[in-house]
Amino acid sequence: MSGAFQLQFSNKKMMLLDIQGSMFNLYDPEIATAELNDEGEFYFCAGNLSCLSISKFNSEHKCNQFCAMLNLASETELTL
Repeated sequence: MSGAFQLQFSNKKMMLLDIQGSMFNLYDPEIATAELNDEGEFYFCAGNLSCLSISKFNSEHKCNQFCAMLNLASETELTL
């Protein structure tokens, strides 16, 4: 799934960065969130790749034909 789509769909709050699987079974996702915790409890445990990963995606992402097909925001609109 497009990282740009995930960011826009989640209102710039999270992205699914890594998912593994076999056949039609998907498991072990790595998730990045704009905020690490809520009231002292961490989102998605120690695997949360945090806003650093989202910022890196934003700095390196170049919109392409798939972003255009999905009517996604431009790179400058995706920044946190």
